[in-house]
Amino acid sequence: MTWANDQELARAEMSDLLRAEARRLMLRRGIDPLVKDQGLDDRLRDFVSRSASFAIPNKKAAYELTHTVFYLSEYGRKDPGLDDEVRQSLDFAGTLAFLDLNADLLAEICIATRYAGTAPPAIWEEWLVAHTRGFEVESGDALSVQDDYHEFFVCNWLMAVSGADAFAKGFTPGRMQFRRPYSGTAPLRGMSECLFEMDTRHADWSTMRHHVVDSLSEEAQEFLLRAETASSDFEAFFAGFVRAGRAESGLMSRPTATIPSVRGRGCDCTCLSCREPCGGLHRVDCLGRWYDQGPGDGLCGATDVCLIRRSGGFPVPNQRAP
Repeated sequence: MTWANDQELARAEMSDLLRAEARRLMLRRGIDPLVKDQGLDDRLRDFVSRSASFAIPNKKAAYELTHTVFYLSEYGRKDPGLDDEVRQSLDFAGTLAFLDLNADLLAEICIATRYAGTAPPAIWEEWLVAHTRGFEVESGDALSVQDDYHEFFVCNWLMAVSGADAFAKGFTPGRMQFRRPYSGTAPLRGMSECLFEMDTRHADWSTMRHHVVDSLSEEAQEFLLRAETASSDFEAFFAGFVRAGRAESGLMSRPTATIPSVRGRGCDCTCLSCREPCGGLHRVDCLGRWYDQGPGDGLCGATDVCLIRRSGGFPVPNQRAP
């Protein structure tokens, strides 16, 4: 550990979050590798207090939110000194995770919310309790370990933090496999598709509510209504989620940019906002939204922002829109 400190390895980390993790690990051995960086905690708090960032689907940012709270709170050992803006960030991120029925992420958000000094919505935790009980655990030398163990772990971690029965499955020595239960029909994708199909969309949830709800299956409707009830400010969440505020009038019209077809270049991906093909480069859409789907299904799913709408030309590799 002294060698790691002498080599300043913590300072070599690529982000504030990784530097905070390195500092936490080295402090367990009584060494503060970042004693000169007095602004690290403030920068982390600035990141997690920007709640608008967490109303837009971005799993990486959501997990960084939870881990920031873990480090600042010393995993629940001390008050992390977080304000109401951070609690709203957790509410927004949790709302997205619940709409996606992502138990792994939602469990981490519930833990972080408790470490931040507040109780998560009962609706979230009740669903997670039922989900956790539904895990199947098998033993056998031939079983694959490519399973759902991390989700099993964080769900049971939440059970322990909240005082419920944790790790109550029958474990045996040797190889085990952990399989999540069926979660249900998540409304998140249906909501995104509904908004995409609209010629105009409004940031006001009361105006958009019946359009969005009616577009979903009965099971997805139920989860959406539960998410609405659970959130402390679903109207503010939806305003960020729909991103209609980018237009001065409060309405966002579907972009009309056109370029020559490039579908012959090996991909049918289409930007979800400007509806132009990505040309085989597999980008997120031109508003910066992230999607997990791959090529060929009409959704762009990769790492850079489509520049078609911004520049009027084809996407440029490894470059982001301003």
